[in-house]
Amino acid sequence: MEKAKILVVDDEVALADLLKEWLQWGGHEVSVAYDGLAGLKEFFQNKPALAIMDVAMPGLSGFELCQRVREVSDIPVIMLTAKGQEIDKVRGLNVGADEYLVKPLGRQELLARVSAMLRRAYMRSSGAPHLQRRRHCHRLQ
Repeated sequence: MEKAKILVVDDEVALADLLKEWLQWGGHEVSVAYDGLAGLKEFFQNKPALAIMDVAMPGLSGFELCQRVREVSDIPVIMLTAKGQEIDKVRGLNVGADEYLVKPLGRQELLARVSAMLRRAYMRSSGAPHLQRRRHCHRLQ
């Protein structure tokens, strides 16, 4: 799979920069924003293939950012946050996130989840055939 543009939005600067480093190590092109409004601006400017966002951010929460992204795009969205209560997870998925992950998360798991989401998004956009159940007709003699 070719290098993907990924947007990371998190108000924890050290974490956002670490995620950028991990994703670049995984071969991706990464842009970073440190609040929700800046993330929305980056989304429209850079047109990422996937977005990773925190929930609790100044300006525009991750929930609101995800809703805005969903109004114009179906890119994979991963919410990566410390808010791990079931109600938060359900809300994140209901506003359009494809995945809701609770911090902390290791590099290998993050890269594996990003790769899986990009692979599925690529298959959808390229029109690659999905596995279908074939029906075999048998003649009775």
